[in-house]
Amino acid sequence: MYNCDIYEIEYGKKTVKDFEALAFCKVLGITLEDLYSDTDKYYEA
Repeated sequence: MYNCDIYEIEYGKKTVKDFEALAFCKVLGITLEDLYSDTDKYYEA
């Protein structure tokens, strides 16, 4: 993954694919549950 990819993710220009999310988790030493915890508040109607 290149710096421009991370920039695009940060600014909502690129979605994160499942294998990218897993890579982030591996690098950060967290689980997918940790990565996505407390995200429901962004999707409440």
